[in-house]
Amino acid sequence: MTSDGLPHQASHDESRRALGALYDELTTMGSLRQDPLSKRKEQIDSSFAALVEAAGAYRADLEEVLAQQTKIEEGRLAVAKRAEMLNRWLEETTDAMSEVMQIETMREADGIDEALKTFRAEERTRRAECEALAALEATLASSGPNPYTRFVAADLRSALDGAVAAADDRTSMLALERVKISEADQQKRRFAERASAALTFLAAEKAKLEASTPTLLISSDDADSIAAGHARKTQLEEYATRAAERAEQLAPAQELADALFAMAEMDNPYTRQSMASLKSAFDQLEQLVRDKLSLVSGQLARATMDITPEQMAELEKAFSHFDRDKSGKLNKFEFGAAMKSLDHENDLDEEFDKFADGTGRNPDTGATEGTISFDAFIRLMQKIYKVDDTPDALNGAFRTLSNGKDVLPAEELDKYFNPAHAAFLRESLAEVEGSFDYSAFYRKVYNK
Repeated sequence: MTSDGLPHQASHDESRRALGALYDELTTMGSLRQDPLSKRKEQIDSSFAALVEAAGAYRADLEEVLAQQTKIEEGRLAVAKRAEMLNRWLEETTDAMSEVMQIETMREADGIDEALKTFRAEERTRRAECEALAALEATLASSGPNPYTRFVAADLRSALDGAVAAADDRTSMLALERVKISEADQQKRRFAERASAALTFLAAEKAKLEASTPTLLISSDDADSIAAGHARKTQLEEYATRAAERAEQLAPAQELADALFAMAEMDNPYTRQSMASLKSAFDQLEQLVRDKLSLVSGQLARATMDITPEQMAELEKAFSHFDRDKSGKLNKFEFGAAMKSLDHENDLDEEFDKFADGTGRNPDTGATEGTISFDAFIRLMQKIYKVDDTPDALNGAFRTLSNGKDVLPAEELDKYFNPAHAAFLRESLAEVEGSFDYSAFYRKVYNK
């Protein structure tokens, strides 16, 4: 193929010119007969002219075919590029429409709703693109399959239908989630209201308890104070028996908390309270009752039984240490351990059974068994000690705790007494530069 597209045309032209020159030379020499040779030359010229014309027509046909093929290839590439872009959008959108929704607030639901609206608006444009690709494919159908892409308009249209179906499902699920969020929000608001009501009740109960049970000083030689102590003890014991009734105030909040737990709704923006904090608040009230009861029982024991304050402090410490569940009661095993810590290792099972004044659940075995309260524990120990409660004994007990000083350091109160008893002594003893003078208390108790 030559540069102008005609096969060997230059070579043929050269041959034709050589033949013409030879013809002219022979004619001049007169060596040939002119007519036949002239006729032959004309035939050659005519044939060559026809060949040149045919070559031109062939070249024109080739250029036309090449132009058509170029147009087809350009069309195929354009279709492939548009199909690839559309498919990429479809894959990303279908993934987005199919991902699991984790919604906790209406704001999050609104965000998903906006994404769905955006998809609906784009879906019309993408569907028009599918139709345009289908039309281009139709114009190129006669040229065979498109080697530049594996996507065809029919498949893309089907994928778009799938994305629309996923969006429809997502819209339905979003509506259900909105209902759940609304229901959960209402439940959270109601729980906050119930929690507030429970805390209001608790505050009122605590205020009423404090008002009806002010600090009481019971003296061994003051019959009226002892009678008041017994009345106070009965009052507190009766109040303690109504713990279950007070706990019923938590029932409405507990019901709502259970419902929210079933819905996996743990956070509540309407309150800081939880069932754990509410139960803790109620437990604090019941502990206050037990502390007050323990304080009165201890004073009565000191006023009516022969146990020194030093011994009482030791007994309180042992009882509190082995009361593992802080119920204010010891089971037989805990009682035995407490007695052993007090250097009383004799078999006291019979004494335990005699003084046991309640029942409780063993935390280790789950069995119901007898228990002994602090009051009964003191009565038992009084029987064991058999000592006289004298002014000298009380004074000696305070002097022992203060290491022979006339004042009792504040830290010794927290060290040897439970919080309720320590609070009582802080109110009853005269404070002197961070310590407490027990002489005034000693004289008041024994009217000296």
